[in-house]
Amino acid sequence: MPRIKVATLNLFNRMGDWELRLPLVVDQLVELMPDVIGFQEVDLMIDQGIEVSRAVNKRLADEPHYRLKHAATPGLRASIFGIGTLARIECVEHEILDLMTFDRMAQRMVYAVDGVRFAVVNTHLHHPPEAVDE
Repeated sequence: MPRIKVATLNLFNRMGDWELRLPLVVDQLVELMPDVIGFQEVDLMIDQGIEVSRAVNKRLADEPHYRLKHAATPGLRASIFGIGTLARIECVEHEILDLMTFDRMAQRMVYAVDGVRFAVVNTHLHHPPEAVDE
């Protein structure tokens, strides 16, 4: 059975000085070198996921480069925030699932490594403010 490394990170869209956080995120991803990375709170207006992907790929030299697949909230309006999954391994299926609550969605990705197929699911669940009191 092949071994893979999976990571997840909430990018918090543009909050908290994104310009200062970006190099730190890139440094950590290059050091960790996960095969699959699930991002939450990706700012689609500034192409945040693509920005991270390009910055990491520039530092990889001959390593396999990451490819990004986005997912945005299904609905009537265009979404400015979403989720995204970066992967250095072959994605053979990508499905966006409408969770039908709080405008949430999930990505279901199927990857193949050495002939073995497996699924990874990326999502960002709703955390209502009143949950702190529970």
